[in-house]
Amino acid sequence: MHFKGMDKVGDLAVLNVLFVLSCLPVVTVGAASAALCSAIARMRRDEGTTVRNYWRAFKAEFRQATVIWLILLAVGTLLAVNFRIITAWSGAMHDVSFVLFTAAAYVVLATAVVVFQLLARFDNTTGQMLKNALVLVFACPGRSFAGAAVFAAPAVLAVLLPRLFLVCSVLWLMLLFAASALLVQVLFEPIFQRLRRE
Repeated sequence: MHFKGMDKVGDLAVLNVLFVLSCLPVVTVGAASAALCSAIARMRRDEGTTVRNYWRAFKAEFRQATVIWLILLAVGTLLAVNFRIITAWSGAMHDVSFVLFTAAAYVVLATAVVVFQLLARFDNTTGQMLKNALVLVFACPGRSFAGAAVFAAPAVLAVLLPRLFLVCSVLWLMLLFAASALLVQVLFEPIFQRLRRE
């Protein structure tokens, strides 16, 4: 049992390296995310081999995952531009706009976290996939917030505690993305099982 657990940690480390390398061309982040989620799901079911499962999912989901990623990237870029504008304001308008920006940024991040998990499990159109992810974000606020917080934590730590971030960065580069995807999968597994039955 101990060795099996260590094997799983090793598989996560391999998946994390594959994910990071696959993301070096920014345009492939979506395909890499879908492949990571799919490979982790298969790893949990002891299906196939880690590397083969990853590349098979990367190729299979490449087109749809890339379209979804580019949509999310465009929305994120628009939010970043709006943030630059908001920082130049002051008073009540700044405060209200910042609250709205934070809410929108959270929804986009949470949707991104959920949609690639859905893509790894279900077949649907791109528009319906994004719509379903958005519905889950609002239907499962606790799970969605926890999932978004997991992926946002490194960025927050880098801003608030940069020295601690640097200390932990090597470990995170080895396991962060795969471990985060695994945690989100565990959080949403009851929801995914319910959706399969319906």
